Amino acid sequence: MFTLRCTQKLLTHLKVRPKASPLASTTKLGDWYANTFNLGRERFVLCVSEPTLLPVVVPAAGADLASKLKVGLRETLEALTLPKAIIDAELAEMDEVTFAKTANRVVLGSMNEFQFTIDFIRKPKMSRLEMGLELANLIWGAIDYAKPREAAVAALSRPSPAKLRSVPNVSVATTKPKVMTTDEYEEMVEAATVDAYGEAEQETGWHCMLEENLQMPFETEVLGVTVQVQKLDLVDLDIVAVCRRGQHRQAIPLLDLPMPKSRPSGAQWLDAYRRWKR
Repeated sequence: MFTLRCTQKLLTHLKVRPKASPLASTTKLGDWYANTFNLGRERFVLCVSEPTLLPVVVPAAGADLASKLKVGLRETLEALTLPKAIIDAELAEMDEVTFAKTANRVVLGSMNEFQFTIDFIRKPKMSRLEMGLELANLIWGAIDYAKPREAAVAALSRPSPAKLRSVPNVSVATTKPKVMTTDEYEEMVEAATVDAYGEAEQETGWHCMLEENLQMPFETEVLGVTVQVQKLDLVDLDIVAVCRRGQHRQAIPLLDLPMPKSRPSGAQWLDAYRRWKR
């Protein structure tokens, strides 16, 4: 089940009554926002995933917007080379739709930027899919200067709650690393790379598990300077730590990041990743 949040203009066009308090979406891509826009004489609907800003452009003609979104989303996810099982699972959760009003001004502002950008990136005979993919490959400030395609792949690659329940418990902060047994290591590798096909998906799985289990922010020293590790990013099949000192930010490969004496909670996931990577 998912919520499709439409602008008032689009709700009027669709002739649907929005629900005042919709249930939370069960999809990994969360609520979707939708609004109409024109390109010359052609009319489209821009749909955007709230947590990832993944855009899907669909034709405005016809009233079954939810079905058009599902078709367009499948094409987009296939173009991003996600496994069929992941795509099918996400679309299966979209069989039931609830219409609601827009509620997130940041997403609406991003959609306005998308529509403005389309005028500049559009090429002759450019398809709706190509327009969406071009937008998804740009860096957007609303998702902390990441690309929607990367945010969507990360969200869809996260294990389901049922799988997360079997993940080994993480420890609280310690001063010394706990010696990891082979069984513990193999369990963590299995949890991070389950249903992952190929190096790209495995690296994405590790990125997700580290973000969910490694307590951040935390401080450490890099070349004798104290920095704050704020988040982890996935760049060209490598996980990097985004470190900050004052107004300066720098990405450091996770394999090279020194750990502080007082290790943050979940640091054994970093140990397991380094062991797996090397």
